[in-house]
Amino acid sequence: MAAAVSSSKDQPDPLTPGEPDPTVATGSAPSPAGAPLGSGQPCPAVDAAVVTGWISALARMDHTAGDAELKNRISALEDLKAAASAAQARATTVFDASQRARQTNAGLPADQLGKGIGTQIALARRQSPNQGNRHLGAAKALVNEMPHTLTALTLGIITEWAATLLIKETACLTLEDRQAVDAEIAADTGTLTGFSNPRISTEARRIAYRLDPAAVVNRARKAENERHVSCRPAPDTMTYLTALLPAKTGVAIQATLTRHANTLKAAGDPLLGVALFDLGAVSGGDDEDFLAGLLL
Repeated sequence: MAAAVSSSKDQPDPLTPGEPDPTVATGSAPSPAGAPLGSGQPCPAVDAAVVTGWISALARMDHTAGDAELKNRISALEDLKAAASAAQARATTVFDASQRARQTNAGLPADQLGKGIGTQIALARRQSPNQGNRHLGAAKALVNEMPHTLTALTLGIITEWAATLLIKETACLTLEDRQAVDAEIAADTGTLTGFSNPRISTEARRIAYRLDPAAVVNRARKAENERHVSCRPAPDTMTYLTALLPAKTGVAIQATLTRHANTLKAAGDPLLGVALFDLGAVSGGDDEDFLAGLLL
């Protein structure tokens, strides 16, 4: 899962290794993890070796079936991906609790509990330590605080990304309000059927604002203070130059660049996208000053 934090207005970032666990409300017990939906009993026969066998079986699937079967198979595999994401979240949460118990028994100071767990999750998922911490935070929020969203993911009604969006949109709320959003938007699994990701985000944001408008406004204010420009490599000796901006600023810059590029296009330049780049990036001299002026 992508970026996610646990619900609380004043809690520390749950994605930082070693921080106290903010994903579980004080005095609450984690939701049962690992039990199959609709059953109170775990299924120990499904272990890592069995799942690995599934991978091998999927690699050998016969793809000469008719179109109806292929379409059904595509749908079933999509549901399987979602269910696997839910199972992975449960396993992550149980692993985190087990590791914290081991650290406690080993005498690790309270402020160090949880250290390194995100890194182990990252290794298991073959991702960076930062992503491992994000997945850990998302899993704990989903399993411990959002049971209806977890059920929808388990049933394949929503995707892992949709679940991540619900976690993200409720991150600024208290535990009580987050669970209220979870119940309103996901308790009836039929409500989410057919929802696009943007609509899921919009609905979650709308409910969150109704429950605690101050928290949502404060979140937006904080996001604006985190605006920045970043650069990362791309293939063929290219780079991605990305600006994270407030919506009104980004729209204004795009409109200004497009207006100038359309002027060039009217003068005979057929490549609007290249014209936008030439205006806003690195042609040198005045163009660099032009982009800097827009960003400032």
